[in-house]
This record gives sequence, C-alpha cells and structure tokens, in this order.
Amino acid sequence: MEKVQKTGEDLTTANKALVQRVSELSIINEISKAVTSVLDMDVLLNLCLKEINEKLKVKHSSIMLVDEERDELIVKASQGYRSRQILGETQRTNEGVAGRVIEGKKPILVKDIRYDNRFNKSERPDYKTKSFASVPLILEERVLGVINVIDKASGESFCEADVNLLCTIAGQVSIALENARLYKALEENCFNMVKSLAVTLEAKDYYTSGHSQRVTEYSSAMANMIGVPDRQKEILRHAALLHDIGKIGISELILNKTDKLDDSEFETIKSHPATGERIIKPIGFLKEAVHHIRNHHESFNGRGYPDRLGGEDIPLLTKIMTVADAFDAMTSDRTYRPARETNEAILELNRVSGKQFDPEIVDAFASSEIIKMKSNLETCY
Repeated sequence: MEKVQKTGEDLTTANKALVQRVSELSIINEISKAVTSVLDMDVLLNLCLKEINEKLKVKHSSIMLVDEERDELIVKASQGYRSRQILGETQRTNEGVAGRVIEGKKPILVKDIRYDNRFNKSERPDYKTKSFASVPLILEERVLGVINVIDKASGESFCEADVNLLCTIAGQVSIALENARLYKALEENCFNMVKSLAVTLEAKDYYTSGHSQRVTEYSSAMANMIGVPDRQKEILRHAALLHDIGKIGISELILNKTDKLDDSEFETIKSHPATGERIIKPIGFLKEAVHHIRNHHESFNGRGYPDRLGGEDIPLLTKIMTVADAFDAMTSDRTYRPARETNEAILELNRVSGKQFDPEIVDAFASSEIIKMKSNLETCY
C-alpha cells in the first residue's frame, strides 16, 4: 500500500514537472517567434513582458536597456504596478539591483527581501515587495540591459527554475534586440540615401532649396498638435521629406521656367507624384509612406491628381502634408513670383478651404503656433 501511495506521489510530482516544462516551452516558443518576426523594439519588448507576466503570473515586470553614451539604464518597457509612471525612468549603470546585475553579468534572485541582507533599503524596489529577480541581457559578453520581475500574484517566491527560464528568455531577447538594432541601422542608411536624392533634387532648383525640410517640420508640428500616434508621425516625416522626389526626372528647364507652363509641361509636372511612388515603392520600410507621396496633390473636392480622390478618401497624413506643402510654396520665392507674406498665405488657404484642402486641417493650421516657425525654418533651411 505504501508503495502504491509513493508511486502516486511520484506521478503527481512528475506531472507537475511536466506541466511546468510545457509552460516553459510554450513561452520560449512564443518569444522565439517574436525574435524572428518582430523588428520594432518597443513591440518586441512589450510582447516579451506579456509572455513573462502570463506564464510566471507576476505583479510587475520591466526591461531596462543600457545607454552606453550616458552610462545609464533606461526603462524601455514596463507592465504591471506603476508601469506608465516608471516608463522612461533612468538610473546609473552602477546603481541598485540592476546595476549589480550589469556589473556581475549574472542574475540576482531574492526569495524574500525581508530576510536578505545583501541589499540596503535604497536598493530595494520602491513599493512593498517580497520576492524579485533580475537577469542580464547579454550578447557576446556585452550587457545590453536587464529583465526584472517583482512578486508573483500567488504570493509565492521566485525560485531557481524561474530564473533559469528568465535567462533563457533573456538570451533570445538579446538576439532580437541586436536584430532590431541592425535593421534600424539598415533603414537609416537606406533612408539617408533616398534623402540624398531629395537634396540632389533641390540642388537643381535654387528656389525650392529647403522646401522638403520645411514641409516636414510644418507637417510634424501639425501632427503633434492634433495627436497623431508616434508611428504615424514617423510615416508622415518620411512622406513629407520625400514628397517631391518624383521631380528628379523632370528637366530643369521646366522646373525653373519663369513663364506660365504650357499644357504639355504642366502634364509633365503632374507626373511627379506617380514617379515618386515608383521610386519609393521598392524600398520596403517606406511602403507606408508611398500612397501619401502619390496623393499629395489630391484636392478635398476630388479635382486633384493623379487619382482624383476627395473628402474622407484622402488619408489624414496626406491632408496635413498638402496644407504644409501649399503654405511653404506660397511663402517661398519661386522663379515665376516672389514669396507671399504669411498672412496672405493664410488668407489663401482659407479661401480654398473645402475645395482644395480639408477645412478642419486648414482651421487647425491657421489657428496654431506652427506658422510662427516660419522664420526659424527659413534660417535653418
């Protein structure tokens, strides 16, 4: 009878271990998929914390990354208690528990802070906590940051098995962070090459020098004012900076003509949005900017070009960019006319509001502080 009872206990123990192992493999699998498919660092870090929180049932978790230039640790992702408040907080790389992990390149496990004499009060988490663990993010001996977990919802302490799992996760996250960094660098290099094309374009026409940069700044300021999400603001900056890239294939004789364009020449000018689309479309990370570049000469009343879009069929970012583009064009010298005064340009925007431009965008632009940027931007560009 005792043997049967012991066998039953052994089976129960083995079953618990199996369930635990399956859970561990599940989280590792989910994070492995993220490593190979997610290149946005913020998305990646929050996805990892979500998996950790769900599987380990923790009250709070965070990921801190090293800023080597400032010698600081920055909270880049946080979930649970005070997650919003601590996001973006910094500390020196030699301070606190995370600092010890960075220095030693080894995890720290605290089963019960009340009975752990390794830390003084200043190093402890800033709320009543019992158990926590911190593991390093290491890639080829270089410490990238730390993963922190604080308190289980069950009240149980973290154990060595939890730390081992976190170390496995940390290894995968480190690889993913490096992949994201390399991809970001590749994006920036590619964007800078395309940006150089825009500079080359403006070199062909003295009168439009700095135009794309000013349109970008006006558009970005407008996006900030009306609460456009960060990712959309990034897309808008790319589109605004490159909106006239299609003009690179147009003769300088047409671009710099002082007289009125004839019908054939005007049709050539009208081709530049579609040409810009063809130039930018093969560049993968700019794909979300392509249709804004193509449609930056559409009109609210549907009489623009090339697709004759109108009203709500024109995306918000495109509407912002078209107003910024028109304002800068009117307030800059051109071969065929001198620059208008700012108040004249605003009057013209209001005159064609509801026809060429979305009235809401024009009203917001005209009533904002954005137009006060003009003199500063003219100095910079």
